[in-house]
Amino acid sequence: MLAVVVALSSASAAEPSRLVLPPLNAAPGPEYADRGRMFQGIPAIERAPNGRLWAAWYGGGVTEDQHNYIILDTSGDDGRTWTRALILDPDRDGPVRAFDPCLWHDPSGKLWLFWAQREGGKDPYTLAIASTNSGSREASWTAPQSVFPGIMMNKPTVDKAGRWLLPMALWHTDGSARVVASTDQGATFTQIGTANVPKKEDRNCDEPMLVQKQDGALWLLVRTKYGIGESVSADGGKTWPDVAPTTLPHPATRFFIRRLASGRLLLVRHDPPGAAKTRSHLKAFLSNDDGRTWQGGLLLDERNTVSYPDGVQADNGAIYVIYDWARQREKEILMAVFREEDVLAGKTVSADARLRVRVNQATGVNPTVKTSAGRASNAEGKPLLKGPSPELEFGEGQADVLAPGAKLFLDRTYEALEVPEALRGRRFIRCNITGGKMICRQPGAVCLITPSAGRQRDSLAEALAKRGFEKVNLPEFPLFEGEANISSVFQKQLAKGETLAFDKWAVLVLPGAEAKLSRVSSVELAADTNTLQLWDARIPFPPYDEMRDLPIVTHVQVERAVPDGFHYLHEPAIAWHLGILYAGWANHRLFEINVKDELLRGTTSSDGGFTWAPPKTWAEKPLLGGESFNHPVLFSHQGKLWGFFTCWTNEQPRTEIFTMDEAAQTWQPQRKSISGFLPFTPPRKLRDGNWIMGGELSWYEAAVAISQGDDFTRWEVVQIPRPEELKLLFPETTLFEQGTNLVALCRPKEVRTAPVSVSADGGRTWTPLRLSNYPLAASKPLCGRLSTGQQYLIADNLEQGRGLLSIAVTEPGGSLFSRIWKIRHQQAPKRRLLGSPDGKKSHVGGNTEWSYPAAIEHEGKLYVIYTQGKEDCALSIIPLSALAVD
Repeated sequence: MLAVVVALSSASAAEPSRLVLPPLNAAPGPEYADRGRMFQGIPAIERAPNGRLWAAWYGGGVTEDQHNYIILDTSGDDGRTWTRALILDPDRDGPVRAFDPCLWHDPSGKLWLFWAQREGGKDPYTLAIASTNSGSREASWTAPQSVFPGIMMNKPTVDKAGRWLLPMALWHTDGSARVVASTDQGATFTQIGTANVPKKEDRNCDEPMLVQKQDGALWLLVRTKYGIGESVSADGGKTWPDVAPTTLPHPATRFFIRRLASGRLLLVRHDPPGAAKTRSHLKAFLSNDDGRTWQGGLLLDERNTVSYPDGVQADNGAIYVIYDWARQREKEILMAVFREEDVLAGKTVSADARLRVRVNQATGVNPTVKTSAGRASNAEGKPLLKGPSPELEFGEGQADVLAPGAKLFLDRTYEALEVPEALRGRRFIRCNITGGKMICRQPGAVCLITPSAGRQRDSLAEALAKRGFEKVNLPEFPLFEGEANISSVFQKQLAKGETLAFDKWAVLVLPGAEAKLSRVSSVELAADTNTLQLWDARIPFPPYDEMRDLPIVTHVQVERAVPDGFHYLHEPAIAWHLGILYAGWANHRLFEINVKDELLRGTTSSDGGFTWAPPKTWAEKPLLGGESFNHPVLFSHQGKLWGFFTCWTNEQPRTEIFTMDEAAQTWQPQRKSISGFLPFTPPRKLRDGNWIMGGELSWYEAAVAISQGDDFTRWEVVQIPRPEELKLLFPETTLFEQGTNLVALCRPKEVRTAPVSVSADGGRTWTPLRLSNYPLAASKPLCGRLSTGQQYLIADNLEQGRGLLSIAVTEPGGSLFSRIWKIRHQQAPKRRLLGSPDGKKSHVGGNTEWSYPAAIEHEGKLYVIYTQGKEDCALSIIPLSALAVD
């Protein structure tokens, strides 16, 4: 019998005085039959050297409750059939719950089954059994023994020193993600370090996973409310920096990462289209560089409510991944079998690949519990308005009929549970749960359904009352499952031209079927041949949720806001100079204010952008009489690094010109400026030998600045004309080439495509601005030319706004954009620190933004820098091969 003993490092590690050890039930009765289980999920998988598979999960009860027990099945025919091996149930009907199993073969070949137990509100504890003959159907097992306080549901890692490292957790506590080690092959276990999720509101169930990097560092990945967090230990797991967001988009749920025999990392995670953060589209990815970049993307299962992958690799290279689907409805445990070549191909190409292989399905009927007690009558509300019906124009959304069973949100699977008779059959607009926006073109009545005040933190009831909405006298009802989702109805008469925008969460309902709805999409706008062509109208512009990810890209965090530092960061710039990568940006201690108290800071990287030196101040008041510095542009030319920095005095802007002192690494003002001009693109060489920069004049007019040859201290500003009806605000201008013509395109205001102007004489004169067919959000665009002969446009998406940063390219030598990929597309991590000048509006908790790009090509890669939520600075490194036109 194997002894598993805890080495106590503190009183908190002490074994509970009464730990219920479950019997090893190898002949379970009918009470454990599949037909009786109403809930199951959270699986684990292992494979013996002879090919025998083992799968474990937990079930019982109607959800995650005190009735849960562990199920262990085995298969001797590669997963085609399965037999029951064990049931581990500590006390049948409670109060002890057994959950979160983990299967793992240690280096000696011993198979371990770990699981957690919890009694009532007490802290959980991990237990284990082990078998030395896992290749046999009749494997023998040790008696259950305690391991360590906490939960471990993901496989241990053996480091280069031979230590077993167990990723454990005590949810929602300080230092919740814990590393427990054994140096004696599982005889004793000792906690060696903890990683902390600093903000309580970000803490979730942790479910940590450990990987040792090639350089020996330990990489801890943690489930958080914003997705996947990370921490890296350089001292063998003793100390860990605070858990911080990764660049991996993901819902708050388990993922799987593991080192393969090839040396690659395998990552199985959710990758739903668009901005959705749902438990769907389970995909496998591979990394050759320790997780810096990820390749492939084999879709294992696209259905909603697939979740909790675990995996193992066989000696022959086959990869087995197990997961669950619809724990209360379908109650299926499923398996996928594939190889690395399948992942890289993005489809099954190996002969033995199999997807959606059923391991087990429970068939017990899970009753839906409905309650109506304690619901308010809302008798004090107003009668429901029956008209008139408005005419609404909306961007993202779908019109549908409201009835029980209707899908309520674009990015969630929630279905309407109860709908008052007075609202049934009315039209509603299905938006993201994070909110929607629409413009009223003809006046009429609208309703918003949202949780009643006090029901939950996402209720908009109080905010709607402040905006003129009135409560309707319909009783409260659960719009979808959960007492927190008991809702009320609010209504308002919208005026013509009024914009209706709302956050998380509400459902917009209209009076009747005669309401007129219109939606102009990017697809339609790009197909319009009556506007100036930037996008090739012969090629469909992809909807945001069908836009492809870049096949290869590396994301790097350059700078992050910290509580005692700068909360605001925006308008980054980038340049390669004498083998060093420079990055700079505007900062403020608290918020964005532009004309006052902002300063420029920057940093350098000597390893291609992967690591960055501590930032230094570049320019701040009262230098040159300035009251604020921002909007930097960097440019390396003939061995000299130039800086074009916007300087504000008395709320008036100008571009001050600097050069870098190489020896001192400080910026030296040239005492030359460009009056009224804000630069937004590095200089681009013209055919006549002059250089041109795109920018704006004092926030309201698009403009360019033209040099006098290579003299970068003397510039002429040319304003781009516009018709009176085309209003601009922050018309940040960039430049594109069509044949011998220059095309200026700028940030739009109250229009949906990029305003453009054409110059046939090197930027000296311009046609009046007109609309193009390129859909564009109200944010800075950036154009450039690659050494491949392609041109690119980096911009934010029309429907997703600054939540989706994309790059479009032309064919080599082409003048129309014809391919587009996503660079960044996720709503997390949420903003943490950014405030506002008047103190009335905090951005904390709002969705992040990816915006204001700058870019530079170097040695076959495009380096794209941008701001993240106006708090942080991030870099994406894109191989030019990833931008090739098919």
